[in-house]
Amino acid sequence: MRELDRGELANVAYLTQNDVPFGLLEVTATGLEKSILDATEPFREFLQAFAVHDYDRQAQGPDFKVVLPASLALPDGTTVPSLASLYRPQTKKGDPRIWFKELRSIVQPGSIFAALWIERRFWVFDVSSLDLTAQVLASGVLRDLILPFVARKSSVVETLLGKLRGVAEKGFLPAPVKGSTAVGRLLETELGIDINSRRDPDFMGIEIKSSRNAGNRTTLFAKTPDWTSSKYKNSRALLNAFGYDREGRRKLSCTISGIVTNSQGLRLEVNESTDLLHVVKEGSDRHRAVQWDLEVLRHSLATKHNETFWVKAETKLVDGWEYIRFHAVQHTQKAIVAQLPSLLRDGKVTVDFLIREEGDKGYLFKLLPKNLPLLFPPAAEYVLATSDAITGIPPQAPPRLF
Repeated sequence: MRELDRGELANVAYLTQNDVPFGLLEVTATGLEKSILDATEPFREFLQAFAVHDYDRQAQGPDFKVVLPASLALPDGTTVPSLASLYRPQTKKGDPRIWFKELRSIVQPGSIFAALWIERRFWVFDVSSLDLTAQVLASGVLRDLILPFVARKSSVVETLLGKLRGVAEKGFLPAPVKGSTAVGRLLETELGIDINSRRDPDFMGIEIKSSRNAGNRTTLFAKTPDWTSSKYKNSRALLNAFGYDREGRRKLSCTISGIVTNSQGLRLEVNESTDLLHVVKEGSDRHRAVQWDLEVLRHSLATKHNETFWVKAETKLVDGWEYIRFHAVQHTQKAIVAQLPSLLRDGKVTVDFLIREEGDKGYLFKLLPKNLPLLFPPAAEYVLATSDAITGIPPQAPPRLF
């Protein structure tokens, strides 16, 4: 698909921000002439994600064509009845195809259109010529379809913002522990979120990440290497090969970047031809230590950060104990997953190994908060509070730090 222009981006951003289920397709002159369009991989993923259709399970040939109800939305708010035909031809290995009846009435060659899936029907409109925000503000079918999504999303966001503002108004709170996890643990405790590891988003579909203002990297997601395809088959093998002894224990805690080689001789290497990410051991015995499939990493990023609140905290020391105040939020949606390989290559996204004798504590993909705009569309920003009161007392028996 070609690059979207400003108006198209605004329409797509509006749908994305309000969690409207949709897919995009580009109309070519040939496709319009022959009444046939390629069902691209992103569009097929949209269909699968919302249980609309699975081309992988569809047999080839006209006898297995699937026809679904559709309506085409016009700029005046009315609709044209349509039908969507989803099929795999006998020729060309059965490449997935789609067509919408009467599509020529709303698009031109080169147009990009969106197909919404609402009420078990496709609702199609031309992203290239229609101002979606104006349509939603005016009367018409798109307004009726999209406004419930807008209201629901606004309610969830405002609810979470209200909770965060309540925490922020307390001012500086004592850290529950010492160390790098203090900010996250305090926020989770104040919000009543279970601090155990979770795969699902923290709050009604929204992931919550917190960090100090000092510029510490924040974790995007954790992903274990593909041991089967790697030289080193488990974390113990990595620990034996690259670890070091400290306080009588073997450990491997290090950051690995695509632009510098660390003290263990390790560096990230992106292989675009194979779509793989490698950790390479540099030197006379240069070799690839472990690897990840980049498509798996892109999926992890997209799943983890469909929508995220990045909460900023500032800290101060009082009588030797850290106090924390949450004061601002950046609200991002839909990570631009195609950017991940280049950010890994350029050192903007790094990988941390956290391996101990007693066990593997994770393989963390991180970036600096200042680099969020490189990975996400423009974020909404909110100020939480200005209170600088110091409240509460620190724990009497600080836990041991690792």
